[in-house]
Amino acid sequence: MACDGDIAPKELEFIRSYVSNNELFSVVDVENKLNEYVADINQQGISFLNDYLKDIANMSLTETQELNIVRIAIQMIEVDNKCESVVEITS
Repeated sequence: MACDGDIAPKELEFIRSYVSNNELFSVVDVENKLNEYVADINQQGISFLNDYLKDIANMSLTETQELNIVRIAIQMIEVDNKCESVVEITS
């Protein structure tokens, strides 16, 4: 989504569809969170994504949760049909 410098409408549609079909997000105001992330991405660019990924890397996630993150990331790339840069996470 943010890696290629463009937030495609298809990507936002994918996220909305994904969260609407997943009980895990029922307590989250997804539209507000998306608006917040889009504004932050537009303002901070790749540094927002680096910080976000560092936060995720520091979480205690199960293997299933980690695999879900990877699966969703791959689906986002497929939706946008772009993969232009790689982000390296360092602790």
